[in-house]
Amino acid sequence: MSKILKNVLFSVGMFAFVFAIVGALSTNKAEAYARTASVSGAWGDTATWGNNSVPVAGDTVTINAAVTVDVDVTAVAASIVFVDPAAGAGNGLTFTGTNTLTVSGAITVPLSSGVGTTTIAVGTGTLNAGSVSITGGASGIGSMTVSTGSITTTGNFTLAGATAITKALLTSTDADSTISIGGNFVNTLGTVTNVGTMTITGNLTGAGTVINDTNASLHLNGTTNTVTTLTATAGGNTVTYGGTAQTVNPTTANTYYNLILEGSGAKTLTGITTINGMQINGTAVATTAANIAIAANLIVSAGATLHLDAYSFSVGTTSTIYGTVDTTTAATGTKTFSGLVTVYSGGSFSLTAFDPATVFSAGVTNNSATLMNMGSGASTLVGNIGGTGSITWEGALEVLVGGTTTNNNTGTVTVTGTLTLSGGWIQGTNSSLVLGSTTATAGAGTFVATLANTVTYSGAAQTIQTVATPGYYNLILGGSGVKTATASDLIVNQTLTINAGTLSLATANTNTANKLYFVTAYQVSGTWGSTGSATPAATNENDTYFTAAADGMITIATGPVSNSANNGNIAAIITCGPAYTLVNGACVATVVTTITEVTTTTTTEAAAGGCSGGNLFNTSTGAACVNNPTVPVGCGGGKLFSPVNGQACPASANTTVTTTTTTTTTTYNLGTLTLKNGSRGESVKELQKLLNKVLKLGLVEDGKLGPKTIAVIKKWQKDHNLVADGLVGAKTKAAMKTEAEK
Repeated sequence: MSKILKNVLFSVGMFAFVFAIVGALSTNKAEAYARTASVSGAWGDTATWGNNSVPVAGDTVTINAAVTVDVDVTAVAASIVFVDPAAGAGNGLTFTGTNTLTVSGAITVPLSSGVGTTTIAVGTGTLNAGSVSITGGASGIGSMTVSTGSITTTGNFTLAGATAITKALLTSTDADSTISIGGNFVNTLGTVTNVGTMTITGNLTGAGTVINDTNASLHLNGTTNTVTTLTATAGGNTVTYGGTAQTVNPTTANTYYNLILEGSGAKTLTGITTINGMQINGTAVATTAANIAIAANLIVSAGATLHLDAYSFSVGTTSTIYGTVDTTTAATGTKTFSGLVTVYSGGSFSLTAFDPATVFSAGVTNNSATLMNMGSGASTLVGNIGGTGSITWEGALEVLVGGTTTNNNTGTVTVTGTLTLSGGWIQGTNSSLVLGSTTATAGAGTFVATLANTVTYSGAAQTIQTVATPGYYNLILGGSGVKTATASDLIVNQTLTINAGTLSLATANTNTANKLYFVTAYQVSGTWGSTGSATPAATNENDTYFTAAADGMITIATGPVSNSANNGNIAAIITCGPAYTLVNGACVATVVTTITEVTTTTTTEAAAGGCSGGNLFNTSTGAACVNNPTVPVGCGGGKLFSPVNGQACPASANTTVTTTTTTTTTTYNLGTLTLKNGSRGESVKELQKLLNKVLKLGLVEDGKLGPKTIAVIKKWQKDHNLVADGLVGAKTKAAMKTEAEK
C-alpha cells in the first residue's frame, strides 16, 4: 500500500472516530435525567440532588419523604413526584420570594398512607405546570397554597380526598393571588378555598368543596360545573360563568352573593333561590328555572337577554336594562321590582308573551325606542313614570296608596285595562296618556292633568274621569261609543278633539273648552251640543260628535271665523285658555310665582332757624343740616337779608322740613314650573336676574339654565337648609323671595 493510500485511510479513520465521539456527546447532552432530592435544601444547590447537577428542562424530579426543597432560583423540570410521607415526615416545595418553577408535565402528590403531609407553598412565587394531582389520605394531607403569587396549569387539576375526611387542599391566602386552570378541575372530596382570583377553563366536577371567600372572584368557563359543594355566600365575592351553554351550579345554600353571566349561549338558573346582585353580559341568554330573589341590583347589558320563566322573580333595588328582558312558557309567578326599572337606549322590556302579574314599587323609565310592554297581567305601581320611549300596560294597572305617581314620560303611556286610582295620578308636562278600557278609571284617588299634556280615551263607551281644577289640558275622544261626562263640569283648557264616538254632556254642568276639533277640522267658537241640548239650545248642534239624547252643551272659547273656511285646517296661531298664558310658543299656567324687591330712599332737609348759626343738626327735628355755612344773626323766617347787619341770609336758614321717600319695586316672574338644568325661557331669564341681584353672580341673562348655575343654586339651597338638588321649585322660590325682600 502506497504511502498516499495509507494517509488517506488514516484520515478517514480519524474522521469516523471524531464523528462517533461527537455523536456520543450530542446524545448524552440530549438525554433526560432523573433527579432525586434526598436531603432538604435549595433547588439550585447540587447537594440537594445527591451532588448531581441541578434539574433542567426534560429532567424528572422525585422528592423523597421528609425532604423539602426551596425554589430559590428560576427552576424547570419535566415532572415532579412526591414520595408518600407515610410515617409523618412531611415533604414538599417552598418558594423563596417571586421565583418561578415551570413543570412541563405533571406534578403528583400521591395518597398518604399515614399521617404525613405534602405541602407545596407557592407564596409570592409562580408555579406553572402541565397538570396537578393532589391526593390526601384519611389522616395525611396533600395541599397547595399561594398568597400573592400565581398557580397556572395548562391541563387538568385534580384533588382527591379521603372517603370520610377531605384532606386534599388548594388554598389561596391573599386577595392578590391568582389560580388559573387551563383544563378540567376534578375535585373528588378535596377542599378549595379561594380569596383571590381563580379561573377554571374546563369543567368543575366532583364531590368535593369549593369555597369562594370574601371579595374573591371565581371564573367558571366550562360547560359542566357540577361540583357537589359550591359556597359563594361570603360578602363581596363574585362567581362568573363565562363560557358557552352553562347550567349555573345551585350551590349548597342555593345562594350567590354576586353572580355574573357572560360569554355566550344559554345560562340556566336551576335551583337558585337567592342572589345579592346579578349582571348578564356579552351575548349570554339567561333563563330562570326556580323562584329567585335578587336582594340588590339587576343589570342586563347590551346584547344580553334575561328570560323570566314560570317562577316568581324579584329585584330588591334598581333594574338597569340595556339588553332584553322578556317572559317564556307561562304567566305564573309574580315579577316584583322594588327599585326603579330603567330601560336604556337599545334595550327591551316586554312581558307580553306570557303576561305575568307585576309589581313596580319605585317607578319605571323607558328611554328606548322599543315599546316597554308590561303585558296583560294585573300590575301595581308606586313611583313615577319617566323616559322618552312609550310604555304600555295591556292589563289593569293600580296606582297604590302611599304616594302620587307623576307621568313624566314624553312618549305615550297606554293603559288598556282599568286604571285604578288608589293613590294619586299627575300628568306631567308633554306627557300623553291613553285609556283603553270601557271602565277607564276606578278608585277614589285624584287625577290631575293641569300641565301641558294630552289624555286620550280610546275605548268603546267610557266615562270621562273627573279632573281637579283647572281641568284637562288637551282631551282626545276616540275609539267608539259614548264618552260620558257626568261627574262634574268638563273643563278643557286647550283643545278638545273628538275623533270617533260621541260626547254626552249633562244638563246641569258648565262645560268649557278653549278650542274644538272634529278629527282635524277646527270648529267655530260658541256653544256646542246635540239636537237634544237644553233650552236655550246650543248655537251649534251636531249629532255626529255629540250624543243626540244628551241635553247638555259645552262652550268653546276660540275658533276660526267660519267653519266652512277652516274645516280640515288646524289653526297656525296658538291661543290659550283662560287659565294659561302663551310663553315662547307654549301655553303655561298663569298662576305665577313673583318675587318683589322693594328699595326705600329717604332724603330730609332741615327746617329754618333750627339750622342757623352753623348747626350740624336741626334743633327742632334732629335732622342733619345740609349746605349750612355760618348764618348771620337775625336770619330765618324767610328773610333774604339780616335786619341786624344787612348780610345775605343763606337758603338753608329758610328751608322748611321736607321728607322725600322713593320706593323702587322689582318683580321677578319665575313661573309655576320647576326650573332645572336645561330649562329655557323667560322664567329662567327672570331667575338669572334675581341671582345676579342677590348673589352678584354676573350671569349672562340668556334664559338658558346650565350646570354652573345649578351648582350655585345647590350651594345656596344648602346654605338655606333646603334640599340641595338644584331644582328651583316652590320652596326654593319662596326662600329666594324672602332673601330678596331683606
